[in-house]
Amino acid sequence: MRRLLLLALVGLVAGCGGTDNPIAPGPAAASVVAVGNVSTTGCFLASNGDAKCAVFNGVVQNAGPGCASNVRGVLLTYTAPGNVRIGSAEWKYVGIVRPNEQLAFSGGPVTVGVPLVGGWFYFNNIAWDSVAC
Repeated sequence: MRRLLLLALVGLVAGCGGTDNPIAPGPAAASVVAVGNVSTTGCFLASNGDAKCAVFNGVVQNAGPGCASNVRGVLLTYTAPGNVRIGSAEWKYVGIVRPNEQLAFSGGPVTVGVPLVGGWFYFNNIAWDSVAC
């Protein structure tokens, strides 16, 4: 029994070894947020009562301490009132966005509600990769 206990203690001590190779920290995190409102151009009234717009434009800013790369988003549009999703369109930027830097983005086409002012709202689903500056 003593021998079994001694072997168990030796195994426990041997299994608790550490390492001298710490893991290097990753890049500081970026935080890309929307700034202001999205605008649309080239809109026409569709037969279903919605408006089809050729282009949408907006601005995002990197509010984090790190740099962002591969910034991309999906603009989701909804009717107001009613909150029914009526459109979506992707946009992307492949360059580096530094801390506090703003980036103008555009995409399209996208469907929006009528009237063009007050007849719709949107959610800009933004994603990015944090990278070293």
